Amino acid sequence: SASSGFTINGAVTNSTGTAGIVKNGVGNLILSNAANTFNGALTITGGWITAAGSGSLGNASATNTLIFNGGTLRAGGAITSVATRGVTMSSTATIDTNGFAVSIAGDMT
Repeated sequence: SASSGFTINGAVTNSTGTAGIVKNGVGNLILSNAANTFNGALTITGGWITAAGSGSLGNASATNTLIFNGGTLRAGGAITSVATRGVTMSSTATIDTNGFAVSIAGDMT
């Protein structure tokens, strides 16, 4: 968990299998690279994740889902989440547009 803030500048990738990112606890995890190609879920259970843009969220495949068990997804740039990416949101989860255009096209439950 990031207690105050942690930035990943490099591309987050995986060459085999399904790997994702889980953000637990308070603080901000900044995904500053808009060319991430990981294909697993992006899960937020606390704090917030700031995404530089759509590509920061992963490869947009059907396995690259967004799961909000709490916490906040904060836009650091425009985000367009494609229809192939499913989204699960709990009642305590939020999306902070931060003044940027944010569009979620996938099924949201």
